[in-house]
Amino acid sequence: MLTVDAGGRHPRLWRPAGGDWRAIRLVRPGLRLRPSAWRALTVAAHGGECFVGYADGVVLRYDAGTGVLSGQPIRLTDNSAVLGVDDDHLMVARRTPEGERNLIRIALATGRPVDPLFRPTRMPPVRYVTEGRPRLAFVDGFANGTLYRFDAETGVEIGSPIRIGDLNGFCVYDLGGRPCLAVAGYRQVHRLDTETGEPVGPPLFGHRRIVRDVASARVDSRAVLYSADGATVRRWDAETGTPWPAAVPS
Repeated sequence: MLTVDAGGRHPRLWRPAGGDWRAIRLVRPGLRLRPSAWRALTVAAHGGECFVGYADGVVLRYDAGTGVLSGQPIRLTDNSAVLGVDDDHLMVARRTPEGERNLIRIALATGRPVDPLFRPTRMPPVRYVTEGRPRLAFVDGFANGTLYRFDAETGVEIGSPIRIGDLNGFCVYDLGGRPCLAVAGYRQVHRLDTETGEPVGPPLFGHRRIVRDVASARVDSRAVLYSADGATVRRWDAETGTPWPAAVPS
């Protein structure tokens, strides 16, 4: 588990240790760094490595077992933030002068951007794998309410764009080994197949306000969705759409 203290101080790697947890501080070497340079903005983990992105655009790599530095630092441009990592790339959101966030990939081997350069995105993308291929889903920075799916390696768009009114958030959840999308739109949550974009069940109703976000988790080996409208958080069985554990009041 990776944590960062309030204010972006002291990123730590936590590992199980005899029924308890042991904290390993991820130390950034160097002296005379300005205070803002020590602020960790984002953390990510993949394939036995941890990545910490700092406020001055430096991304450091650490061994996930020992917390020791591994590999060379990667230097991003200003106004960039790490969103995730896969086998070969960092997923980075780079803010343009117009305030939009372009999604780019940085090769871990070279520290340089690689094609494709994805279109602007107004919220963090979600990465998932289907049919053995890494995919990305994100909301276009210009077309409000439009969700796009791309092959993360080739940049080829998958299917037609998914258009949902008042789209405020989305997540991916696993349903019997098949990744599905849960999308918050207006006062309901839509469940969609990641490849076809078709519904995998009826929308989930129950919120009396606009749903602001949706997230997923596994509870007792079942996929559960959590939707929030700013005042209420509701839980749903992701497969059946049943409110969990109690029915939504009429």
